[in-house]
Amino acid sequence: MMPGKYRMMMVQRGLSLVLLLASLLVPLLLRADGGVVRLRQASGPFVITVFTAAATLRTGPADVSVMVQDRKSRAVILDATVVVKLKPLTGTACSIVVPATSRQATNKLLKAAVAIFPSAGPWLLTVTVQRGPEKAIATTRLQVAPPLPRAATLWLYLALPPLAMLLFAANQVLRHRAHSRTGARSPDAANQS
Repeated sequence: MMPGKYRMMMVQRGLSLVLLLASLLVPLLLRADGGVVRLRQASGPFVITVFTAAATLRTGPADVSVMVQDRKSRAVILDATVVVKLKPLTGTACSIVVPATSRQATNKLLKAAVAIFPSAGPWLLTVTVQRGPEKAIATTRLQVAPPLPRAATLWLYLALPPLAMLLFAANQVLRHRAHSRTGARSPDAANQS
């Protein structure tokens, strides 16, 4: 095989590996309004849909997004007032009440709030929606898990430096092989003479 073709093949393999790793890691890094549907309920004149960003809720901050729709037309209602209340079903933690606003939401069709779960266990989520004299309440249970161990939350940051070193080493090996096969002098050697 000719050195140029070999080098091109190795570069293509390296790019394929990088693209594969990127495609596996990108979904872990993305965060967005919406996510997992926790509740979809018709209540009064509204259809209330509640989303959380994570599939597994854990103690600490959690994004809670709410979409309010007209029950008949299914049109999204943007001018409703939305309040999210979280009440622990066990333990001694206090109830949490936070307003959900479109200001906190990336997707302006949703109202979002950041709720901080102080403890693990079952929680009761109550969403109150009011638009003028019309009011509706939707309720569901949530299970909140304990926090992840510190190393589990930092694994990506801990994996990046060794990955960068591995890619650099692979680059150096490929460059060395290309120079040794063509008999070319390295740029450093040319500068020294």
